[in-house]
Amino acid sequence: MRQAMILYMKIKKNQLILALSLGVLLTVIQVGSSIWQYGLHGNFSAEKGFGPVLIGVWLFIAAISLLNDQSRRLDLWLFTQNISRGQLFIARIFWLVIVPIVAAIVVDGAIVGIFHPTDFGQALNLDIMTSAHFFFIASVMAGIYTIIGPNWMKIAGAMFVGLVAIQPLTLIYKLLEDSKQPIQFMILILAGLLLFAVGYYLSTKISGDSIDEAVRLRILRWPVVIFVFVTSYAVVLANNSETLSAVKLFDLLLTPAILTGVTFTFVFKPTLKVTWDK
Repeated sequence: MRQAMILYMKIKKNQLILALSLGVLLTVIQVGSSIWQYGLHGNFSAEKGFGPVLIGVWLFIAAISLLNDQSRRLDLWLFTQNISRGQLFIARIFWLVIVPIVAAIVVDGAIVGIFHPTDFGQALNLDIMTSAHFFFIASVMAGIYTIIGPNWMKIAGAMFVGLVAIQPLTLIYKLLEDSKQPIQFMILILAGLLLFAVGYYLSTKISGDSIDEAVRLRILRWPVVIFVFVTSYAVVLANNSETLSAVKLFDLLLTPAILTGVTFTFVFKPTLKVTWDK
């Protein structure tokens, strides 16, 4: 495990330095603009939300870096270095998810602590809750990255999951708002850990020669197709629940059917054979 951590860090060194440089630039801009507007000890408060912005920026860079790994076939090379798929999965979570989140919290806490210490508790609370949300989202994206094949399909899959998950996630977040923040934090972290555990398990079952497959685990091909149909149809029904009729219910099948057909085509790659045999 230690070898995987060190090797992946060395490979990502330039990208980590670039991300750090961008974070320093954003920090300088944030501090400079705050001093310019409010003075050295002015209204530099947690309401500006610099910590969440920094977490978001660094995780976005991490996502691009991760997609770049596959385009360079980095996984296949790393597997020749006595690094297992599970170790590589953990190394990525550590360097591309945990490190950016922790670093952003530390940077934001230091800035607020220096320039406006009375807001330190508020800033820390905001950063911790935001990090829990980002941690959960990253766990979902990790599963998509592991299961789905080419990069453009990963992006399309992430967009699809994001769109169909808006309504149920909004409902969940509203329910969480009624509970205390420690409970919200624990639910999000535990859900994220569970999804990461599933992603880790799946990563150990996927072979390197499936990197160009739409769904890299054969047993999940039909579940993915069914998931696309069920979720897209559920969203369509939810958006038209007030004006449903028997005719319209049939018409609403068109969009889910198209999405499912496209998914089926990419997943199973069916071929149409035409023969002229008598």
